[in-house]
Amino acid sequence: MEGDGPSCAMVLYEYSRLLETLGKLKESSKNGILEAMFDPMIKVATKYKDLALKCEPILMATILHPAWRLLLFANKFQSHHRIAQDLISKKFKERQALLKLPTPPSTKESSQAVVPEDDEYNFYPKNSALDDSEDELNRYYETKYTLGIKGNVLLWWKTQAPSFPILSSLARDYLACASSSATVERTFSAASDICTTAQSALAPQKIEWCISSHLWIRNGVQAQGGFDDCVSVMAATKKNPKFNPASAVAKRSGLPLLLATESSLKTPDS
Repeated sequence: MEGDGPSCAMVLYEYSRLLETLGKLKESSKNGILEAMFDPMIKVATKYKDLALKCEPILMATILHPAWRLLLFANKFQSHHRIAQDLISKKFKERQALLKLPTPPSTKESSQAVVPEDDEYNFYPKNSALDDSEDELNRYYETKYTLGIKGNVLLWWKTQAPSFPILSSLARDYLACASSSATVERTFSAASDICTTAQSALAPQKIEWCISSHLWIRNGVQAQGGFDDCVSVMAATKKNPKFNPASAVAKRSGLPLLLATESSLKTPDS
């Protein structure tokens, strides 16, 4: 499950698909020579699935994925549906108390009551029913702004943050969890390219800046200021077929040779 995006929310989904696939393969291989090998595989997959279901960060990341919310538990992990529901409610209330801002003092204008005869012309009445915690959770469960399984979950939460301020704060924490160490290993590899013996005196903050800048530029972030030269070099690189991933794959697969052979076999009449 390597990738540059959050993958913790996909763990239970992948285990569910894996177990379903193994079950179908076992059924199709019934009374065959391969039937015996599926039971140990299903046993191991079930073991790690059960461990994942005991991990709170994985449960929270799954709930905070707009494609799942609580429906993945309701449909695939019914035994943990109530556990997941209680967990998100608990974490939500804890974060709500942490982010709760002091109530601003009432102003003279807000204390003025609207006289009854003016109600017809009061186009912006005071909203006495502010959204509470239960309302934000219910709106998240019922919102129509869904996301595909492979969609950009971080971008979704960035867009919906004004509507779900507390849940988006939780999402920033739990969706940062990676289900494997691949991303961390790539970060260490990038750091090793910067912290060489000739640059061993770099401050930790400077190293962090260099790694972050590298990741931003590689992912197409149009940086400004002191990064103008880097952005121009990256833009020129993208236009070079030598650095085009599609052309590199085609070259490895022998596609140019195939096209050249095909064109040489064509007659002038064709």
